[in-house]
Amino acid sequence: MANLIHNELTIADGATFEFPEDVKGQGRITGRIGRNAEVIFHGIDVFLTRLHLEIKDNCRLVVGKSAIFNKQTNFDMNEPGASIIIGEGCMFSRSRFWTSDFHGIYDATTGNRLNHTRDIMIGDRCWVGNDVLVLKGTEMGNDTVIAAGSVVSGKKFGSNLVIGGNPAKVIKEGIIWHHKKQDIHPDFE
Repeated sequence: MANLIHNELTIADGATFEFPEDVKGQGRITGRIGRNAEVIFHGIDVFLTRLHLEIKDNCRLVVGKSAIFNKQTNFDMNEPGASIIIGEGCMFSRSRFWTSDFHGIYDATTGNRLNHTRDIMIGDRCWVGNDVLVLKGTEMGNDTVIAAGSVVSGKKFGSNLVIGGNPAKVIKEGIIWHHKKQDIHPDFE
């Protein structure tokens, strides 16, 4: 793989790791991928500086084509069977994704576990800002921006939004964005 350093990535037996040959950027991947887990980065135009993966057995991480990973992005899937699905054309800047809480929380009366792992779904052309934490159960529509420093805690958001805060809420509706700053969006020229 051209430009990709992944000698600090441990891949267990039966796991699938697919990454494009033409990755741009520094391309450093660290972490672990568990047994029978799938980590698939589709397509072309992937830009990567640093990625850290903690993927347990039977988990699935799928990233659409044309993804941009500025700074380090962490994917923590610490319970078997979780999925994170990310659409095409998304951009990430030092963000973290957690599909579980890392420790069990139980009902004091029944002893039943309350905090099960949940999947994360991110639509096409989403921009996840600097120091964002995306928690289990989060669903983002297309063309949505998550403001820097936000915590998205398992809510479902629609498309064409700016969301932000802790917990994240809708700040602005009816937006589109582009990774290059200019006076007019390229689709309107």
